[in-house]
Amino acid sequence: MTHLNLEPVQPLVQINLYAHCTTLTRTEGDAVQTYLVDDKTIANLFAPARSIATGFLPPHILAWGMDAQESEWVVAYFKPAVRDVVLRDGGKTERLTLPFPGCVLRGHGRSYAIWAVKRRPQNANALLYRFPAPNVHGNGAICNGSATFPQASLATIDTALDTFFTSAFNDHLAGEAIHDGKLLDLWRALHMQRALDDKRSLDDKQALANEQTSQALAQLPESKHQHSKHSKPKAQRFPTDRLIRAGRLQEIL
Repeated sequence: MTHLNLEPVQPLVQINLYAHCTTLTRTEGDAVQTYLVDDKTIANLFAPARSIATGFLPPHILAWGMDAQESEWVVAYFKPAVRDVVLRDGGKTERLTLPFPGCVLRGHGRSYAIWAVKRRPQNANALLYRFPAPNVHGNGAICNGSATFPQASLATIDTALDTFFTSAFNDHLAGEAIHDGKLLDLWRALHMQRALDDKRSLDDKQALANEQTSQALAQLPESKHQHSKHSKPKAQRFPTDRLIRAGRLQEIL
């Protein structure tokens, strides 16, 4: 049988849990100091020692972390892009090609949230805006519907964005996504404008080809000094002045 020495001994560290706070008392010789501490600090004292390293992160990853249950959370930036989407509105299915602004996507477990940004965030003070799409709540949370999102991780964050855009959208929350509330009208207008721009670009290419053929056949000496009247149209962009401010990046980290 083991006998314990029960003589009074002053503890080196003592943790006191109160209804309104937690304190840690440290004793060094005759000096006694008490500090206010938060719950996370106490939890870390008893957490098993382990080494976590991400290695090199992809350039579009803004932040990465792991919660107490070792579930990853990831925040990533994606550049502005033209995307094909499906819209189901009032029993009608439409396939639209639209320019979307850059975005920040946050995943934790199988829950995701998305915001628009006007440029790549450089620090935690970067402004976030409501993403101009239906099925996105005011706090950025994505309404999954029947879509199956992957478990959030560094390896799946790109797939999660693809899942968001390839899932069919409807009119849910569409009236809250931009300033005037007419998001679906804007989507259709942008789609039509892109179709017109594509037709003009095709016409310009055909006209330029005809012009170059004519010049070659004529074999005019001065033709090599001539410049084409046709220029490449500017890439279509989402009108970011219609976006609604939603906070700052530091609020989601």
